[in-house]
Amino acid sequence: MSGRTGLVLAGAGARGAYEAGALSVLLPALEEQGQRPTVLVGTSAGALNAAFLAHRADRAADRATTELLDLWLGMGRKDVFAYSPFSGLQMALLEFGIGGRPRGVVDTRPLGHTLNEAIRDWGQIRDNVDNGHVDALAVVTTAASTGRTVVWVEGGVPGAVGNRKLPELDLKKGIEYRAPVDGIGVEHVLASAAIPIVFPPIEIATGIDTTDWFVDGGLRLNTPIKPAIELGATRVAIVATDPATHATSLPPRPPNLPDADDLVLHALQAALADPLIEDMWRLAGVNTLLGRDARAGKSPIQYLFVGPSTRGLLGQRAGDVARELGFSELRAFGWLLGRQGSQHEELLSYFLFDPAFFEAAAELGQRDAHAELDQLRLEDKTLSWRTEPIKV
Repeated sequence: MSGRTGLVLAGAGARGAYEAGALSVLLPALEEQGQRPTVLVGTSAGALNAAFLAHRADRAADRATTELLDLWLGMGRKDVFAYSPFSGLQMALLEFGIGGRPRGVVDTRPLGHTLNEAIRDWGQIRDNVDNGHVDALAVVTTAASTGRTVVWVEGGVPGAVGNRKLPELDLKKGIEYRAPVDGIGVEHVLASAAIPIVFPPIEIATGIDTTDWFVDGGLRLNTPIKPAIELGATRVAIVATDPATHATSLPPRPPNLPDADDLVLHALQAALADPLIEDMWRLAGVNTLLGRDARAGKSPIQYLFVGPSTRGLLGQRAGDVARELGFSELRAFGWLLGRQGSQHEELLSYFLFDPAFFEAAAELGQRDAHAELDQLRLEDKTLSWRTEPIKV
């Protein structure tokens, strides 16, 4: 099958381990089909996974994804961030203009160190682009100064991408495409994952003598399907940590005064999950129109989707792990957000940077990847990619 395969990895915080598990099943299967993704696009934890895979693109898919999974399973909270009781005071002082640099509640320098240990030579990404192992790596961020989505692209921007010319600015989606000054590096991945207030914004060079501050790309573009298509992907493998459809019914809950965890979780779902569902339906709708109109001159974008079958499964895993840990390091988190069972657990799954949760999430990702591949395999073992909406 000709054409480029794109890989779209959503932002997910600690849920990135779910993606690593799914990829350990998905990418070797695609490689067997001659469809290993060469356009890699990610947001937040998805950016970490995409950058790692771009760095390992010259290796077999099973080896590259095993190493990615090992990275996640070997991480703990101290490998991701450091927390000081004085962080809240530092934030308050900044609000009054005291202090020199923007900060977050936690310090993410440990994550930078972890990434640099895992990707010792960031220049290898450029080498893999030059040698044809990767067509493009794209990392999604949000510019703190403008609020606009900025997609940093290694390979193919600005200028020709195959037979396409990538726009520097997509006004319809509010996306700005930029080539990194010295190639994609650890600062781009840290910026993509810089959850506002919690994680500090990251300064990135925007020119020879200019810089700007950037934060989490998931604020506006958590599942970057459009950039993958703009980069020439004719089919996209999408890995996310939320279902691709809304639930047909919701579990009954008493009409209590909403706690903080309810409100924060709803805000997260509005920013992360709802746009994913809308984009999936939009993609399938465009495919339907193209399939009906032979005069359009374009082929439908084929896709596959790996994500939890129902909302709340990752939260259940997080809750199980947290109870086993005794909430020793999570009491402050629970005190701030309240404890209303499943809601608290679902929110916790974004922030529980613990090897036991990573293992549980990865196993769920592997299960869901197997399920999607089993649905798409034909009798001759080839894959029949989706073009129509996923059935609810």
